[in-house]
Amino acid sequence: MKIGQDKLDQLCAEGVISSEQLECIVQRERDAKHSFLQRVLILSLSLLSAGCFVWGICLLLEQYWEQLERLGQIGALAVSLLLAWGGFFLLQKKQPVIAQGFALAGGGLWCACVLFINDRYMLNWQSSEFILLIFAGLALIPFVSRQILMIGVVAALSFMLVTITFEDNYIPFYGTVQMGKELAFLVPMLVALLWWLLAEHWRESNSRFRSYAWVGVPAFLVYLVVVQYYALYDNYLNDVSSMFPYCTVAAVGVALLFAFLRPSSPPPKTWRLLAVSTGLMLGTWYLGSGLEAVTIGVAVCAMYASVLMYCGVTGGRRSWVNYGVFMAVETMSGLMSNILDSLTQSGVVMLLIGLALLPVVGLVEKGRRTLVKAAVKNQQEQSAPQQ
Repeated sequence: MKIGQDKLDQLCAEGVISSEQLECIVQRERDAKHSFLQRVLILSLSLLSAGCFVWGICLLLEQYWEQLERLGQIGALAVSLLLAWGGFFLLQKKQPVIAQGFALAGGGLWCACVLFINDRYMLNWQSSEFILLIFAGLALIPFVSRQILMIGVVAALSFMLVTITFEDNYIPFYGTVQMGKELAFLVPMLVALLWWLLAEHWRESNSRFRSYAWVGVPAFLVYLVVVQYYALYDNYLNDVSSMFPYCTVAAVGVALLFAFLRPSSPPPKTWRLLAVSTGLMLGTWYLGSGLEAVTIGVAVCAMYASVLMYCGVTGGRRSWVNYGVFMAVETMSGLMSNILDSLTQSGVVMLLIGLALLPVVGLVEKGRRTLVKAAVKNQQEQSAPQQ
């Protein structure tokens, strides 16, 4: 809980804390703020430095590219890769943030190398094959060295790879196969869920993987947005018997992921409730089309938002509470979009709706703050026995 300056002055005036303690608290807050700003500045400069490094190499290669023979072009790319990763290893201990910028530059240059091979030798790779090669060259790097930013690149590449593969019905280096629209939705969502669960599991770790927990935030937001879109706006009608295998895969996949990647802090009942509701959320895509499907989809989305907020409070996870509030707001928006679809062309009506929603936003934010405080309190109570 953060205490404002006015409250600190009041505590000092009441004699709860001394003037020396007040000065120490204020100085510590200033140092923490300075340290945070310094980290942000170093990170920004590191990314800018890596971008300038890659851009400078690209400009040099573009200037002299046609004058080089094939071996010279390959050598130039190889030297560029060596410079990027050499800078990473030299600065890894002294300047770890700047070193990660060089690592990102090395990843970008690896992408350039794959592009060069494809164009130079006219291999005509499919987009999924191209992403697979980039992914294969970078996938293990964050796991063998501390790469906080690279883990996000690897997660994004894996999601892109499965999405393109199943949407194009083309398996890299194998060929065209028959894969339905069901798998094109289901597999990428399971991949996004996998990264979120990995991040939740790493959050409890004391190793370098703890710093990778940030990747769960974009992964789970992507999961929520896409699943809710299919639940409310793009329900897919199909024969029930043909949907059974995909429903089974979704249910079994979610159950296995939640079973093997369970973090230690949430209570077992809370975790099982979250697992079951997540499986139901994936199943909303198979509802069909029409008003009934939309109604059920809205009900399931609202249920899932409530479960996320409840699990966030009981499990001491503020992020789950925020996910639940986000889900509730988006569900409300989807419901209004379906109800008021015929009124969207009226500017006056939309202005009135916007004004009417302002107090709702205030109530939602007030409720979110209350739930976050309850989650923090439960987290402190759960961690107290361990300490």
